[in-house]
Amino acid sequence: MTPEEYQNSVTRLVEDARRFMDDEISPDREDALNYLRGETDVPDPEPGFSSITSTTSRDSLHTFMRELMRLFAGTDAVVEFMPGEQDTELAEQQTDFANYTLMVRNGGWRVLHDTFRSAVGSGKVAGIKVVWSDAEKVWQDSYTELSDEEMKEFEDDPDADVIEHEIVDETEQIPIQINLEDLSQEQVAVLQQDKDIILDGTEIRRNVRTRTHNATVKFKKPANEIDIQAIMAEELLLDRRATDADSAKIVAQDVQRTRSDLIDLGMTEDFIDRFGGSGGSGEGTSQESQEKRARVGYDIDKDDDSGNVELTTYRLVDGWARIDKDGDGIAEWRHFLALGDHAELWEESDEMVSESQIATFIPFLVENTAIGETLHDLTKDIADTTTCLQRGMVDNLSLTNFPKPVGVEGQFVPASITNRRAVGIVKRPGAFEYLNTPYAVDGVLNGLSYFKAETASRIGVSQAAMGLDPDALQSSSDFGVRETFGKGSGGIEFVARNLAETGMKKVFRLIIQLYARHQKESEMIRLRGKVVEVNPRQFDSGMDLTVNVGLGTGQREAKTSILMFALQQQKETLASTPDGQENEITSPQQVVNTLDKILALHDIKNEGQFFKNPPGPPPPPPPDPAEAAAAAAQAEAEVKGQVEIQKAQIKAESDLQVALIQQQTELAKSLGANEAKALQDKINGQIKESQARQDALLKLREQDLEAMLEVRGQNIEAAKDIEMKNRELRSVV
Repeated sequence: MTPEEYQNSVTRLVEDARRFMDDEISPDREDALNYLRGETDVPDPEPGFSSITSTTSRDSLHTFMRELMRLFAGTDAVVEFMPGEQDTELAEQQTDFANYTLMVRNGGWRVLHDTFRSAVGSGKVAGIKVVWSDAEKVWQDSYTELSDEEMKEFEDDPDADVIEHEIVDETEQIPIQINLEDLSQEQVAVLQQDKDIILDGTEIRRNVRTRTHNATVKFKKPANEIDIQAIMAEELLLDRRATDADSAKIVAQDVQRTRSDLIDLGMTEDFIDRFGGSGGSGEGTSQESQEKRARVGYDIDKDDDSGNVELTTYRLVDGWARIDKDGDGIAEWRHFLALGDHAELWEESDEMVSESQIATFIPFLVENTAIGETLHDLTKDIADTTTCLQRGMVDNLSLTNFPKPVGVEGQFVPASITNRRAVGIVKRPGAFEYLNTPYAVDGVLNGLSYFKAETASRIGVSQAAMGLDPDALQSSSDFGVRETFGKGSGGIEFVARNLAETGMKKVFRLIIQLYARHQKESEMIRLRGKVVEVNPRQFDSGMDLTVNVGLGTGQREAKTSILMFALQQQKETLASTPDGQENEITSPQQVVNTLDKILALHDIKNEGQFFKNPPGPPPPPPPDPAEAAAAAAQAEAEVKGQVEIQKAQIKAESDLQVALIQQQTELAKSLGANEAKALQDKINGQIKESQARQDALLKLREQDLEAMLEVRGQNIEAAKDIEMKNRELRSVV
């Protein structure tokens, strides 16, 4: 595929995805965002009537977000790597590291919050991008009173640039603790000759000169870290046939980036000027900008007129597409950067990868598509209906409290009727009466209660589960209460499981994959309260992943009860073992594991605060160095004896060969010249062959002896090292 054909393929995929998302998906998302902001499709009332609107969509979203964030941010094991037979420790470390990278290094709370809110509330699908960033981090710091050695460290640092430097020379008078009267005249004369000595009465002071440095240092250092970003629904591009990020033809982030950001990505200023357009939001992003305005309430892409060219924004597509660039008949995943409304490809960004690095999160799955449903899709008609009911109720209350007067024109005093003050004199009007408005609030409240229950039924969150219906919990057993809450939060757990299965699994896999591919050296990181060494070369991104949140994972209280039963059985088993040591069924370490699991279920991290791991079995006693040396000497003597025996066998075989050859030589003397010469040549060849075989065998035996002696020596040294370490350990204890 030529560069022009590749450019056309990328442009076509981007434009098709933009049309699909902007024309068919974006209007529904914008409508959902309006409902979240309290705007409905119910026509505005006439002046004087209530304009209240239902907040069903927003209230439902807030309920979901509280529970989703508790489920995902309240535990360290939302998704876990499943170990093989010998990989338990590695699987635990990968899980801990992926969680640490997301939640600590990349502000995972905000990343998950923004992604979930966008997907569940209005977006139908949102994304998280996981990439390896080697962009330069630039910052500067000012330092004062640096020593010469400290200043030299900055000057020799390849990542530091000293942009300001000031040398400060100061002189300080320091008193010398010597009484001048105690000195002789000769000593005083010597002091007087020193220019740095000051004699003041009976005091002696010395001038001490110091040199320090004040500097401003600018640092430039590659990030070399995993960068995780939330992708809002209006920024996500997918083709219409995609069922998830892995099956899509294209998955990309269509976003605004500053000129400075583009240059940091490697783009040249000439390329930006030629294909970036005039900057700003651009003509092609009007639908995206409308969604953003509906989401945040203001124009987020509007540039200010500060004149700072570096902060001018341009449209950038950071994407992954499946294209057969090399012409082998297989469409491979390729990463690309494209600039402007026409998606002009930045060729240097082209790279073949194993998979896309965007994980898609779908809250309510729809079969065979990556575009799901939202809470708005489930509750829009209820929001419209309750808006009408609430407006009617408010208008009814107003007319009941302030009924409309009816009278004959010219026979009453209008000012007396329209005066609504609570106190004061009212002139008796002429012929008039108040219009009687029936009180209908009770019926409306019943209707609102019905639709509130209907909303709870649709989204799967009951009033009892949210603490809004105490009557449902009265006279209930502990099991009944758990069942009520468990069934009442099924909708939230269902969405949590969807989000974990569709998105979180891939986020964790990408974290491990990128770290193993790009990180060159091991790191010391605090995981589970311990500083451990993390070696990226040991990571395995191909491990299976399991989800621990959402529907199908069981209720917390039920799990706790089961674990408490298991703990009781473990304690009874250990109690029957002398000294409570490990037996065939359980061990003290497994008891600690059970306790840690119980704490984790209730969002309490142990990390050694409550229970510590029991000591492991004592190491086997090291061999006595003296005995090891004696055994090695005996083995050496045995080996040497075997070698001597083998040498004797070889010599005997050689003597026999010589005797046979001598007999053949005597026989050759009785033969003719030609026959004798042929026999002699044969004999010489046999002699050389036998000698070569004997030499090779002897050399091989000697090599075996040297190898055995070397192994014996290493064993002796190892025994000595073990004994020394044990002594050090005993001395520390």
